[in-house]
Amino acid sequence: MANVQVSEYRFLNGEMVATGKDSGHPHELPEWKYDESSRVFVISVRNGDGKEVVIETDFSPCIIKGWKIYRMEKVRLIDGGMFNERKATFSVKGMKRNERQRIDILVWGPPEKVKIAVK
Repeated sequence: MANVQVSEYRFLNGEMVATGKDSGHPHELPEWKYDESSRVFVISVRNGDGKEVVIETDFSPCIIKGWKIYRMEKVRLIDGGMFNERKATFSVKGMKRNERQRIDILVWGPPEKVKIAVK
């Protein structure tokens, strides 16, 4: 079974600051242009059984402004995810047991609750 951890970062006082319950694990973020409406979600997947993991995201009412996938050969964007869209679905395949994969997503908009589900 896959374990997914989501960390959220918001642009406050000129820098990206971790918010929420996972704020104790700072990540190095991509060098994007940030403003007061910018948020970055760092999705970390740890695959416990080596099977395919599907991650569905819904950032409404925010819109996607960019994403960075580490080790592209193992992650595929299967639905949405283009700039100015609100939803994206990623498929992570070929991970060995207990291997980790990371996806960073830059969104722009009000600080609403987002939905990130694993299937």
